[in-house]
Amino acid sequence: MNNKKARVLSTLISMCFITISTLHAQSKPKDSKIINYTTYALVSNYASNQNKNISIRLIVSNDSSKIYYAVVKPTRNYPKLMSDRDPFFYFEFSDTLSTTLHKVVEKFREWHKIAIEHQTAELVKDIDIEIPLKYMSMRNYTNKNFKWSDPSNKKFSFVMRDLNAGPNLCLTETIKAIDIDQITYLILSAEDLENIANLMDYKTIMKRLKTENVDVLFK
Repeated sequence: MNNKKARVLSTLISMCFITISTLHAQSKPKDSKIINYTTYALVSNYASNQNKNISIRLIVSNDSSKIYYAVVKPTRNYPKLMSDRDPFFYFEFSDTLSTTLHKVVEKFREWHKIAIEHQTAELVKDIDIEIPLKYMSMRNYTNKNFKWSDPSNKKFSFVMRDLNAGPNLCLTETIKAIDIDQITYLILSAEDLENIANLMDYKTIMKRLKTENVDVLFK
C-alpha cells in the first residue's frame, strides 16, 4: 500500500464510529448448520489490502427449509488477528433484509449527490436506517469456543474524507474480549452493498433452497 492510500485508509477508519460489543454465551439454533453461499469480489479499494472478497454464509435449519442468519466476513480487522480469531457479522435473515440494505444504498447516494453539490469536504454521519445486525462473533461458528456478542451499532455510517477520495459505507464494532479489544470493520462502496443486497434477495434464495440440493448449490 502506498503512503497516500495508507493515509486515506487510516483517516477513514479513524472517522468510523467505534462501538463496544459484549461477549455472551448464547446457544446456537439446535437444528442448524452453516453453509457457504457465495464469495463476492469487492469494488471498494479501502479493503483491498486485507480481504479482497466478501464471503457470505448462511445458517440454515438442518432440512434447509429455514434461513436463520446471513453471515458476512469483515473487510478489515485491528489489531492483527490472533490465530484463533475469525470474526463475522450475523444479519438476521428475512424477506426484508435485502430491501433494508437497498434503502441504505439509496440514502448513501442521495447524500453523496448533496455533498458534491455543496462541495462538502469531510463528513461522517450515521445513516438513520437500522439494519438487522443480530450478532457478532470472534470465532467461526463451527469453533468449539464460539460465542455470540451483541453489536451496539446497527447503522452504517456515511464516511467521506474529501470529494476526490469519495465516500464509503462503514460499519464498525469493537468486541471487548478478555485479552484484547478486537475492532472489526465492514467498509463498502455503494456498489458493494447493493450487490450484497441483491445476493440476499429472499425469494431468490428460498427458491433455490427448495429446488436444489443445498450442499451442492452452496459450495
